[in-house]
Amino acid sequence: MDIIRIRMKQNVRPDLLFGKIHGKPGTILRAGMEYPAISNKHGAISGICDNGEKLGVKPGEFNFVEAPKWVLDIWEDEELSRTVISDGAGVTGIKIILKDRIINNGKLLWHETKDADIEEKHLTLKEIYWQLKAKGYNGIIYVWEEDAIEGTIYVCGNHGEGLWEEHGTTRGYA
Repeated sequence: MDIIRIRMKQNVRPDLLFGKIHGKPGTILRAGMEYPAISNKHGAISGICDNGEKLGVKPGEFNFVEAPKWVLDIWEDEELSRTVISDGAGVTGIKIILKDRIINNGKLLWHETKDADIEEKHLTLKEIYWQLKAKGYNGIIYVWEEDAIEGTIYVCGNHGEGLWEEHGTTRGYA
């Protein structure tokens, strides 16, 4: 049997059904806590509450701590994988870090856009992953995109190969 563990990002409780809570007392998955989970063959995930009840969870409510590859493949965040990382148009810093080394951005083939006075290079997170993989890089990948005011840190491979997650934010240059 596949082992699945999830960490909750927010509290999840049973739905109200006809104005009443559907489920036994104590049926809750609490934010910040880890729980065992199960999946059906389609990848639907249910966390197992402390009282033994199962609660279905939705994208954005949890992160995988441990899951088999077939589940992670289903749950790959296509939306996040399509996030565009751009160099230009106000973004002044992009760092790609693999195994504690900063990868030279010039090793990647960037799409280029030139509009009037703005020149921009961009790739999606998925394109960054596949280009690094094709060049023989493997391991956990961090992408930091930031400017003087704020930034976002993305991580790939921490909870499954090719799986991108938002790892954190910065308040300007980190």
